[in-house]
Amino acid sequence: MEQPSEAVREEKRRFLWLILVRIFIVTVLLGFSAVMELLMGGSALSLTYFATYYVLACSYLVSIVYLVLDRKVKNRPALICLQSFVDIFLISILVYAAGTIHSYYTTLYPLVIIYSALLIDRRGGVIAATASFFCYGMLISLEYAGILISPVDPLQSRYLDAGYAFSRVFTHGASFYIIAFLASFLKEKEQEARRLLQEKTSAFERLDVLHRSIIESVGTGIVTTDMKGCIKLFNRAAEEITKYRFADLNDCPIEQIFRYIAFENGNINQVNGQGNVKRSETEIISKTGEKIVVGFSFFPLMSPEEIQIGTIIIFRDLTPIKEMEKEIERNRRLAVIGEMSSVLAHEIRNPLATIAGSIQLLKKDILIDDSNRRLMDIVLRGKDQLESIMQDYLLLSRPKSTDYRPVDIKSLIEELVELMSFGADWGEDIEVSLDLCDGHAICGNENEIKQAIRNVILNAVQAMPDGGSLDIETKLDCSMADGECLLVVVSDTGIGVADENLPRITEPFFTTKERGTGLGLAIVKRVLDSHGGSLAIESEQAKGTRVVMRYPIRFKE
Repeated sequence: MEQPSEAVREEKRRFLWLILVRIFIVTVLLGFSAVMELLMGGSALSLTYFATYYVLACSYLVSIVYLVLDRKVKNRPALICLQSFVDIFLISILVYAAGTIHSYYTTLYPLVIIYSALLIDRRGGVIAATASFFCYGMLISLEYAGILISPVDPLQSRYLDAGYAFSRVFTHGASFYIIAFLASFLKEKEQEARRLLQEKTSAFERLDVLHRSIIESVGTGIVTTDMKGCIKLFNRAAEEITKYRFADLNDCPIEQIFRYIAFENGNINQVNGQGNVKRSETEIISKTGEKIVVGFSFFPLMSPEEIQIGTIIIFRDLTPIKEMEKEIERNRRLAVIGEMSSVLAHEIRNPLATIAGSIQLLKKDILIDDSNRRLMDIVLRGKDQLESIMQDYLLLSRPKSTDYRPVDIKSLIEELVELMSFGADWGEDIEVSLDLCDGHAICGNENEIKQAIRNVILNAVQAMPDGGSLDIETKLDCSMADGECLLVVVSDTGIGVADENLPRITEPFFTTKERGTGLGLAIVKRVLDSHGGSLAIESEQAKGTRVVMRYPIRFKE
């Protein structure tokens, strides 16, 4: 259903006020007439008061009729014109009943003229003035001609002077038209004032919407507080960063969000224990309990009179930047390792090759007993172990490969499991479950991908020295915005990883194993990063670990 406009509602409100004012005036006149009749003691004026009561009763009746018609008639200006004509007619009866030329009820004509001009327009006021002038002039003329006899003074028409009668009619008529023009002038000024006010209000609302849109659209968190440090504004970016809604923080102290600042007298005096800081970094706790590093600055919020009324705090989430800084530092360390590895590999491999060759010659050329043979085998295994470590060093520090080809993950995993099942670390009580999807190859370096998956499977096997379940699953993931991915999920029921060690297990050289080098998962992460993938690890002590490797189906440089 269509809602009425503001102008229509205002017009209806004025119409109802008109009826209420009419009822009020009629009631006052009714009371006045009753008091006058009592004071006059029921004299010859009783006919006058009877006519007055009759007219006032009709006024009550027509007011009720107007209320009913207001619900039926859509053309309200026409209804107001009808009211004005009826009111002028009833007033004319009162004027005649109260003595015509000497009647005090002539003061009611201007009221009708005024509301006609205000509720319709200048034309309505002029029409009401003309109707009033005509009715009053006709009453005086008929009384002067002796056609109408005044109920107050029947002999009044005999000594009524023509000049006096004409002057009364002329002055009343002139006043009627003057009142009509003044009322219409006031109506026009009021309409102009309303129009200007509406334009100013509309401009202010548009400006307010624009300011709010700007504040809500910026990607930086904005908070304003009063002089007591209570939050008064909290934009959308601030909600996204802190996970709080403005409704949760309205009028709450700013320390509920920024716990490491000291707020006093509308100013931030200390940040992280340091004073006189206008721009700083601090840590906040989101609604979900997550620790977030933010950089912020604050400024005094000034009124138009240049009086401080609060504080503006602008902040942004620095967590991604901090993570990037950590990644840069990690890459820097890997670059240093790479330089060292290239030198060490060259310097170590040559002596290892010499040692291995010499041992092999000694085993062939001389007769040795079993004890010396075992010692030589130990030397050769040590040589192989050193070469394996050097190979891990080189893989970890190797520049990003550009030799990308389609890799069949299903065949690769099946081959790895078959080969590794004959290794020394593979226990007899390990149960393997493979759930590998068909027809999904990824684009990458096959040797690096094989090494990464091998490291994850090896960690799972080593975590179950007494046996357990090893589940390897691959499945397609279409939830990423940058395209389809293939998930390689390796789960075990081993000893798990302690919570305090979980954030560090992909760091180079971090290990909790006695014989570990701390390079296995670091290599996995480097391979996934170089292929545009990601690594996720979930673990619980004494229950097992779940490793999810995400490889893009179509890798882009």
